[in-house]
Amino acid sequence: MANKKKTEEWEYVKKKCRLNDKTISMAKELGINPRTILKNMPNEAEKWKAPVDQWIEDMYEKAKTKAAKKAKNRERELKEASKKGNENL
Repeated sequence: MANKKKTEEWEYVKKKCRLNDKTISMAKELGINPRTILKNMPNEAEKWKAPVDQWIEDMYEKAKTKAAKKAKNRERELKEASKKGNENL
């Protein structure tokens, strides 16, 4: 029952905000609620707001960049730790 309701909400958001499947999947991966997307739709008085699809894509890129940076740092720390471990032997 809840799953059907959530699917209907996503379909409504997709139609209302004119989003494609790729953008919807990005939003789901980010954990964005469909109601949050509706709240962030720009109106006439909010010319400064980016369109919803652009807003989601920007957040997705930032998240991916941050995750890649974190993975790179983790990898570097592991290499440094293994070097120190080999020096102690």
